[in-house]
Amino acid sequence: MAEENKYIIIGGVKILITFPNKKWVNYFWRKFKYFETHDKKFELKVILKIGREKAINYKLKENLIRITIPNSLRFFKRVNFYFKTAFSDYLLITKRGFLVHSSAFSYASNAYLFTGKQTAGKSTIIQLVKKKKGLKVLNDDFSIITKNSGKYWLHGSPFFETNPVKTNAQKFKLRSIFFLNKSDTDKLEEINKKEAVVKFSSLVLSSISLENVKSPHKGKYFSLLLAESQNLVDTIPSFRLYFRKSASFLKLIVD
Repeated sequence: MAEENKYIIIGGVKILITFPNKKWVNYFWRKFKYFETHDKKFELKVILKIGREKAINYKLKENLIRITIPNSLRFFKRVNFYFKTAFSDYLLITKRGFLVHSSAFSYASNAYLFTGKQTAGKSTIIQLVKKKKGLKVLNDDFSIITKNSGKYWLHGSPFFETNPVKTNAQKFKLRSIFFLNKSDTDKLEEINKKEAVVKFSSLVLSSISLENVKSPHKGKYFSLLLAESQNLVDTIPSFRLYFRKSASFLKLIVD
């Protein structure tokens, strides 16, 4: 079967994906169909190829991601993982941006990001607010943050593990970051910037697995991640949000 090309935009990055055949296009398109573009200019190329290997062979070189896969759709999740990891690397190096395990919504042209450890309540937050008038759910698993002219923007993301969201490449100005804690009461506390840097950068790292990545940027990834995380928390207010299982916390964070 013939290769097929698709063009998408993720986090402001124009990407050409070359699929080995239509079967793989159909499998991936569940995640990426809302990010399709008809603009055939691209800055990052992703090539998926069928090979004889019994495991996935992966390489990232500058603006090219090459993933060689066995001829079986059971490897789909691993392919998506490597693509997500490589994109996180590319995003930090080229856009000074982040892919972070989180949920997010927009309100009045601003974006609000919610993050924390597993079971902190990222998906719970979205379930509580998704029907609120004026709010738009952007992500429920992974969020993309980019930097442009000193401003930070939050983008819809096609990367999800369990909770698909009908989002797209639209972006919103990032207003605040919230580190979540489930509680019996609603409370907002400003978080120390040093603590915010450590928490945020560790959550970015938890979204990927760099030890498995053959990346030309690997040596400088960690220092750049810390430096850019510091820039982020110096610019965007960060808070510790305690919330109960109710949308009542919104009065604390939305003007």
